[in-house]
Amino acid sequence: MKKKLSITISLIILIAVTITLGACSNIFSTSDSREQNNNNNNNEQVQGGNRPSNPTITRDRAIEIAYEDLANRGINATFHSSSGMDFEHGQWVWELLFRTHGERMPYIEYYISVENGNIVKFEWDD
Repeated sequence: MKKKLSITISLIILIAVTITLGACSNIFSTSDSREQNNNNNNNEQVQGGNRPSNPTITRDRAIEIAYEDLANRGINATFHSSSGMDFEHGQWVWELLFRTHGERMPYIEYYISVENGNIVKFEWDD
């Protein structure tokens, strides 16, 4: 009888410990995800708030603006790729990459404001 009681108590303790550890792991994983969400929200606040869902300047219009600037500079280049919208230099911009033809460096990077179409950055890349 004592052996059965001892085993029963041991099982109850084991179950209690397992439940407690399971609850603790849920608490820790919840706090980790909350911390991660807070970090993401802080990054958005630092980076000017939420990403514009309907920007004034579309990506296609930003590409046109870059082509106009390339023509004014006398540079022969074609659109290569876009890494999308990003927060740079205190504002949301379209990041565009153009490949040059016969120039000293093969790539030109543009950051064009999604709000007003201003060229925020023009940079040669190799």
